[in-house]
Order: sequence, then structure tokens, then C-alpha cells
Amino acid sequence: MKLMKNKKAGLSFGFFLILIATTIILGTSFVNGAPGGFYAFVDFKSMMFVLSVGLGITFAREHMFFKTQYAKLLKESFIIAGWLGFLLGFILFLHGCAEMLQASKPLVNDSTFLGLAYSLLPIFYGYNYGYFSEAILTKSVKEKKIVRKELIENEAKNNENDTEKNI
Repeated sequence: MKLMKNKKAGLSFGFFLILIATTIILGTSFVNGAPGGFYAFVDFKSMMFVLSVGLGITFAREHMFFKTQYAKLLKESFIIAGWLGFLLGFILFLHGCAEMLQASKPLVNDSTFLGLAYSLLPIFYGYNYGYFSEAILTKSVKEKKIVRKELIENEAKNNENDTEKNI
């Protein structure tokens, strides 16, 4: 069942729903006493890390995929970049904890948990960038004939290569 007849309308409506739902859920959480604010979800360094590493992974691996699979490759690369960002942030968080222990400072303070929170943001960005890029870049179902044509052409090339090897 297809709810939206137009891809742009579907993307716009879907993005709008996600934005509204997230804003309402976070807003009511903060009103009810949850610590933090909307600024806790914005970290420019994490955004740039996920974008640059995700695009780098995509460019490094694009020779292994068909043009029709580019959106899936980009999605997977952004998610991988998010997890790499988490690992780097978590290593920095643990390093900061070790330094506090060596300096005989109290381990539990505001900056300790803030570092842990910021190490989780790249995962959030990676999944968001990945799924949004897949939704935006994937060809619509109406263009299925183009996909089939490319697959048939690639299969014919592979068959030619196989017959040349057998000769």
C-alpha cells in the first residue's frame, strides 16, 4: 500500500512527522523535569565526523556496488561511521576517567557524564543520516524498469566474461 503518490511529498511529510514527534516527545520530557535540553542533541564535531567518514567509506567502496545500490551503500556507511564515532568518543571518555583517577579527583562529576553523552551522539547521527539518505536517494518503484535493465546488462557482461574464461 502506497500512501504518498509523489516521492517529494512523501519525503517532506515523513520528515515533518519525525521532526514534530521528536520535538513533542523531547519538549514534554524537559517540561516534566528531564535534565538537559535540545542543545544536548547538537554536536558539530560529531556531525562532521559522521558525514566525512561516512562519505569516505562510501567512496572507498563504491566500486563494489551497482549504481542502483548506492543509497544502501551510503546508509550502511553512515551507520558504520556513527559506530566508529561512538568508539572514539568512548575511548576518550575512558581516558578522561583514568586521568581523573590518577589525579585523585572525584570520578563522578558533570563533565564525566557529558563526555559519555557526547560519545553516543554519532550513533544517533549515523542512523539518521543513513535512513534519510536512503529515503532521498533510492529510486522510486516506478523506475523499476531501469533497475531491471541495468541488472540484465550487468548479467550479460558477467556471462560474456565467464565464456571468455572458459575458452
